Formats: sequence, C-alpha cells, structure tokens
Amino acid sequence: MEKPFNKIQLDCQAMYQVDLSKLEDLEYDSGAHAKIRLIGERYRVQGSRYLVSLPTHATEKLALFLGLFYGDGSLVNFESAARNGSWRIDFTEGDEEVVRLFAKLGKEIFNVDFKVQYRKTWYAAYVRSKVVYRFLSKICGHPTGRKTGKLLFPEVLMFSNTCCEFLKGIFSTEGTVYLCNKNQPRIALTMQEEKLMNEIYEKLVTLGFRPTRSVETKGERKLYKISLYGQEQAKLFKEKIGFIGAKRRKLEELLFCRETLNKTVI
Repeated sequence: MEKPFNKIQLDCQAMYQVDLSKLEDLEYDSGAHAKIRLIGERYRVQGSRYLVSLPTHATEKLALFLGLFYGDGSLVNFESAARNGSWRIDFTEGDEEVVRLFAKLGKEIFNVDFKVQYRKTWYAAYVRSKVVYRFLSKICGHPTGRKTGKLLFPEVLMFSNTCCEFLKGIFSTEGTVYLCNKNQPRIALTMQEEKLMNEIYEKLVTLGFRPTRSVETKGERKLYKISLYGQEQAKLFKEKIGFIGAKRRKLEELLFCRETLNKTVI
C-alpha cells in the first residue's frame, strides 16, 4: 500500500535530522565547568561567552561548511583539548574569499565568531568552542589531531540531498582546474583519503558525471585522484557543483575561452 504524501515527507525529514545525542562525553564532561548545557534552544559551557546554535537537520549551509572543513580544516588533538580546556578549530586556505565564506557560514550556523587572519602566504580562520568542536568530532565524525587517512563522508549528510554543497566545499579547497591535452579543461581532486575518495567517486557517478580514478605514490604517501575531463564534464560540474572564489573564476574563464575557440573553428 502506497504511503500518504505527508507520511513520506515526515520519513524524509527524519532521515535528514542530525542526532545530537553524542554531544556529551561523560568521561570529560563531568566537571562543574566542563558540562555542555542546553539553554533554551542553544548550548553553552560555563565560562564561555558563546550561546551556540547547533543544526538539527542537514542543510546546504552545513554541507558546504563541512566540505570546506574536511578539505582544509582541523581540530586540535582531543586529549590535549580536554587537558588544557582549549577546544580550537582551525581553517587555513590561500584564497581569502574561501576563508571569509567559511567564517561567515560558521557564524550563521553556530553563532560563533571565527577570527580571520592573514599569515604571509595564506589566510586562517579559527575559534575556540567546545560545543562546536564536539559537534564536528562526535556528531559529524571529523577526526581530531592528525586526520590524514581517517576521513569518511560525514554521516550527518549521508541520507540528505545536500551532497553537491559538500562537494563544492571540498573541491574548492582540495581541487584544481586547468587545461590539459588538446586544450580541454580538467577538474581534479587529489587527497590521501582512500575511503572518502571512493565515496566521492560514487557520489559523482550518481550525479551523472563520468569520473576517472588514479593512484600516485610519492615516497611513503599514496595520493588518490579523481578527474573530470573535457568541456561537457566541466560544464556539468559548473551547473551541479561549482567552485568558490578564484577557482570558480578560473573555470568560467576556461569554459569561455574553449567556447570561443569552438566558434572560431566552426
């Protein structure tokens, strides 16, 4: 028997909900100044100036934030954070536009202020917030400390329709766009994350792309690469996923030049 339409809607909403039950850890949250408290609809740790908002559903803003963070973000080692009470969240990138968007999303999603700094050759955004730290590590599954080889597609986004925004974030931080053979555009994503890259590959196939995969060894490191080759794939990427900042402008420039060349040849 077919489900009523409103029942289907409720089932889909339940799939997209974010489970906040893992936010606290009894081992580390037992002290008077350590416990995360729910005040109204926001969360707070005693002594912190932040009343933190946490998303209850997988939204496009959250997906984009996580895509950026999984690319160029980091969480200080958990044991160190718990011992020193310094729950630092860092994001570093060479493109100022990307960093400022990340900080803006952090404010809109969590109600915390990421401080943006210029550090000679790159930009950085950081904040100290135990609530946001625990959300990213315990709820979203982002590793603390060294993350290389440990990343998986965020569980909170697994059943939502927001994967394109996550892909936009991770391609904007870890991806490249350039001309290759026969002046064809190529979009590539290279990371040391075998499992995450396999999941991204499957997402791209589901979205109608024709990605290729390769593995390159550099010393003791294995680099996993996903490529989208040619004008058609680049145009589809722009329509369905897209870049942020300088890479967005580079892709638009390459597509424009290629289309102009095609018209000239014709």
